[in-house]
Amino acid sequence: MKILFLLFICILTDIKIADAQNLSPQQFQILKREAENGDIEAQSLLGRSYFYGNGTTQNINEALKWLTKAANQGNPDAQSQLGLIYFDGLGVDVDYIKAFRWHRLAADHGNALSQYAIGECFRIGKGVSKNIESAMIWYKKAAENNFPPAQCYIGYCYENGEHFQQNYDESIKWYRKSADNGFTPAIFNLGNCYAYGRGTKQDYLEAIKLYKIAAEQGLAEAQFNMGVYYEDGKGVKQNYYEAVKWYKKAAEQGLAVAELNLGLCYEKGKGVPVNKEKAVELYLKSALKGNAGAQYNLGDCYERGVGVPKDKMEAIKWYKKAAEQGHQKAVDALNRLGFHNEENVLYG
Repeated sequence: MKILFLLFICILTDIKIADAQNLSPQQFQILKREAENGDIEAQSLLGRSYFYGNGTTQNINEALKWLTKAANQGNPDAQSQLGLIYFDGLGVDVDYIKAFRWHRLAADHGNALSQYAIGECFRIGKGVSKNIESAMIWYKKAAENNFPPAQCYIGYCYENGEHFQQNYDESIKWYRKSADNGFTPAIFNLGNCYAYGRGTKQDYLEAIKLYKIAAEQGLAEAQFNMGVYYEDGKGVKQNYYEAVKWYKKAAEQGLAVAELNLGLCYEKGKGVPVNKEKAVELYLKSALKGNAGAQYNLGDCYERGVGVPKDKMEAIKWYKKAAEQGHQKAVDALNRLGFHNEENVLYG
């Protein structure tokens, strides 16, 4: 059974500049006095405190006032925070040009987050003309500046030969740097390197150890892979109960392929009592997300009357959806049922 891979591009909306501590109201008042007395670092931290409601009630206008004051005096953290605010329209109108300008100032001061953000701007053409070569230069700067999402992305590019010549040794090097910084997607991708022997000797035990770390941190793809390894007995003793446990965790996060595999467990009674109706419910959830395997299984259930009343037309509907994605068993099922496509010929 196939495991999942993960492409991770850190969405700028998800980034928060970490403050030194959660402020008490008393600490906030001390910080405010320091900012009012001209301390630039205090002004930057005060702006972020207003923005995130740290030690005080959130106030976007006050946040912008203090962040701008600090940013205009060259504080890179304030410049970077303003870049995030304008890029995502957080309490202000989206302004990619302003976002790029503030991120560029912070990046030139060595701010790793903004170096990554500049890479994003060049990659997708926001606030600046799209330029992949420039994007990779800035991603590399951020990675070398120890920014975990950038390290993970550089690893992915080397692994898959995107924008760099494929190089598994470089890939695993960058994944490991990012993983050592605790970045969950990199821990997962490093597990895949061990699973397939990319840049290292194949080692299922090491792979599942890394998957487990990422799974326990809540990554649905890692939870799914844990389920696959327990179901197949790869790197661990085969255990359908453990497989179901991990499939459930991933399915609860809406991962379509986990819903499919969990449905199969219920249909076949692997690790759970046979429950055809539950299987159909899970196949439907997965199928509605576009999973071709689930669409085929749902069609099969309707054709055979498994967990639902027999319904040939409903079966054909789901077989057709799967066939349109190239699912061969669905194509064969449609041909067997004599179903013709829009050109009035059999599928396949």
